[in-house]
Amino acid sequence: MSSLAAGARLGPYVVTEALGAGAMGEVYRARDTRLERDVAIKILPSQLAQDPDRRARFEREARAVAALSHPNILAIHDVGAHDGTAYAVTELLEGETLRQRLDAGAATPRKAVEIGVQIANGLAAAHDKGIVHRDLKPENVFITRDGRVKILDFGLAAQLVAAAPDSATVAGGTEPGMILGTVGYMAPEQVRGARVDHRADIFALGAVLFELLTGRRAFQRDTAAETMTAILKEDIPEFSDSGSYIPQGLDRIVRRCLEKNPDERMQSARDIAIALDAVSGSDVSSLRGAGPPRVKPRTRWSRIVAGLLLLVAAAAGGYLVARSLAPRATPDNLPHYTQLTFRRGEIRTARFTPDGQSVVYSAVWDSEPHRVYSFRLDSPRSAAPPIADAALLAVSRSGEMAIATRPERRDLFIQSGTLAQIPLGGGAPREILEHVIEAAFAPDGRIAVVRPEGGRMRLEFPIGTVLYETAGWLSSPRFSPAGDRIAFHEHPLHEDDRGWPAIVDVATRAKRNLTPEQVSLSGLAWTPDDEEVCYAVVRTISCVAIQTQAVRLVLRGAPRLVLHDIASDGRILAAPYTLRVGLAAGQVGGRETDLSWQDVAYPIDFSPDGKRFLFGDLGYGINLRPLDGGPPVRLGSGIPAGLSPDGRFALALTPGVPTRLVLLPTGPGETRTLPRGALETHTYAAWMPDSRSIVVSASEPARGSRLYLQSLDGSDPRAFTAEGVRLIPYVARVVSPDGRDIIAIGPDQEPALYPVDGGAPRPIPGLGQDLRPIG
Repeated sequence: MSSLAAGARLGPYVVTEALGAGAMGEVYRARDTRLERDVAIKILPSQLAQDPDRRARFEREARAVAALSHPNILAIHDVGAHDGTAYAVTELLEGETLRQRLDAGAATPRKAVEIGVQIANGLAAAHDKGIVHRDLKPENVFITRDGRVKILDFGLAAQLVAAAPDSATVAGGTEPGMILGTVGYMAPEQVRGARVDHRADIFALGAVLFELLTGRRAFQRDTAAETMTAILKEDIPEFSDSGSYIPQGLDRIVRRCLEKNPDERMQSARDIAIALDAVSGSDVSSLRGAGPPRVKPRTRWSRIVAGLLLLVAAAAGGYLVARSLAPRATPDNLPHYTQLTFRRGEIRTARFTPDGQSVVYSAVWDSEPHRVYSFRLDSPRSAAPPIADAALLAVSRSGEMAIATRPERRDLFIQSGTLAQIPLGGGAPREILEHVIEAAFAPDGRIAVVRPEGGRMRLEFPIGTVLYETAGWLSSPRFSPAGDRIAFHEHPLHEDDRGWPAIVDVATRAKRNLTPEQVSLSGLAWTPDDEEVCYAVVRTISCVAIQTQAVRLVLRGAPRLVLHDIASDGRILAAPYTLRVGLAAGQVGGRETDLSWQDVAYPIDFSPDGKRFLFGDLGYGINLRPLDGGPPVRLGSGIPAGLSPDGRFALALTPGVPTRLVLLPTGPGETRTLPRGALETHTYAAWMPDSRSIVVSASEPARGSRLYLQSLDGSDPRAFTAEGVRLIPYVARVVSPDGRDIIAIGPDQEPALYPVDGGAPRPIPGLGQDLRPIG
């Protein structure tokens, strides 16, 4: 029975109706009179309100959860107390809990994966902030009417459970010797009263997934004591006992989550999301509830290779995969995914060894230095000692590695180092050439390199002989199996991975593009028959025929992918990765406002009055948003470059062939395209202080990038620097307040001050190699 009537007030909130009540408190629909929106208010148990220490801890944890602002976590708007009543204010949801959904029976594997991915993503976001749920169960998972999953009481569950124990819950503190959680979903370490970490949530997620797939609890017994004993000592039943077929890959994920020893479980919720996404990305009928696949004899590699080796990194790397290059997965041609790594970090490059039985890769794990690792596929745990302070570039047919020693990150996608050669079996590296971005081995062991020179990016083979150059940047050079052609990706814009795959003939230097411009490219490899080049675009891997330029899809539906290599038997080596960036605004000593938008939002500039900010997103959206947290206004599409000092326009770069500079009005008005004159490709642009002119970083045909001044009166741009100079992308405030100097990157790849009057550039002291100016 509810204790608050309609019309009751809790601070600025007016109760409109009761929504439910239980041991964890009472929930009401209410109206926020300040922001004129409907919210949900949970009245917390009296034990919590009466204990100052517990309430203070609850409020600290609530503030931490409120800072998450993740689409799969219930948003907390406020916490407080009114006349001795403690309450929490959250977003108002319409839908049902997962427990209510399960009352109708088990979900299909496809639906279970869909729900599991969203739960795992929510857990990962909180774990990244050091917040553990400790009471994940179907009652604490909500499914909105549009299918969005929300984790309830995240970070608050421990406090609420401790305050209001019931027959299904064992309550206590979080110190060793105390038990906290819901029987049936507790990890073994919780049952024992040991200290727990985020891996307890992973165990609970495994239990929830099992229940989703079978319609029954993994460790359900007649009493709480018997259930806890089962958690400690018994394995979960076989999925076949439930009468439905579960894909083998999904079975493995659930069982890895439910390992008794925390060290043997999957270690990251983000890895679970990636693995589940990979299962869904296989596009097999078994995820839709069909029976087990039929098996047919294998044919030649180009028809079927059932394997996908996955090298996993949670933040910006991923799985190593070997998957069929057949046109489409069918029940008779199922891909097989094998996860090879389980650490958090970023994988830069990975290759099969010549025999196809080992993998060499370079990564930055857990913020450690860049290292090169290797292991055999039949024994991943017996790895060779890593090569420190090095990045892998290529592996030759004769068993040599090309590495970059002392690698340095130049921008979002480019790192350079000193090219060196070292045998796979070990030894000291032999250094060859400085400032190399990429490298590839020809079949005869010679090396092609990508490196900057004079403000342009060059593909050289042999070293010193230019096969192709561009004002943009090049990635993923790979020799054809016959050695007569090199395929690579060309990207017209710096710090932007859109572009197209291309090939250049080694003998004639004739270059041609293989596809139109793609929104995002990451990795490239030739098929063993020398007939196709395969490449990754966002969540797909496709192959394009060299002769006909016909494109076929190989893999769809996984997370964002990097294609690293293809073995002689058709296995693919790839790395899924996730991108997520949060935004927040605040003042020193003031309250922080979360301004995150979608998975990635990158801020560019403030309005002159300081009340709004300009930001971009992964979909090339250009947005203007109030700093008080109000909704963003989409101004247009492209890459935002800055707001005019008078606040009337946003300057933007529109990708494509050719690129364009446009002015987007921040109020009423029409979008305006600026004249390009003789410019071929823009790199970036920035406002001059007078709001009537801009500085442009661009290049003319066959020339390096330079800085240009361009008036908004319709006149063409005018160069004022030598070649090899470009603006720093995504940095708006590069012009000094008096308009005399510009911060730009020079031919030596170092930032300096370039006078608008054409004088000699001046170095910026004190930056070193690890700092980059932002204004």
